[in-house]
Amino acid sequence: MARKGVPADQKKGLEVETLGKAVRVVRVNFLDLANRRAERHSAELANAERETRRLYYLALANRAFGDEKLALKFMTRKHPGLGTSPIKKLDTEWGGRMVESILNSMMYGLPV
Repeated sequence: MARKGVPADQKKGLEVETLGKAVRVVRVNFLDLANRRAERHSAELANAERETRRLYYLALANRAFGDEKLALKFMTRKHPGLGTSPIKKLDTEWGGRMVESILNSMMYGLPV
């Protein structure tokens, strides 16, 4: 038995029966529950990957500039070659590659 007011996202995959102020689970669709867990797991992995990417490119910017404040300033200000700030581009792997290309060009004296 569970109290009424079970969040909607937790009801997916459950067939419930209301008994006064309580709710009784009548049937469980395990495939829906497994899919929900897989979706949550993949979202957690995507967030972890995005955060790892940000940390890597912040460290690369720090190495390119030799100063943490300058690196953070570079990462948060709009860059003309990207059309936005480098930190915003790091949501995707492709955006990270673009930022890496700019930082490598700066480190090795190539045109940006």
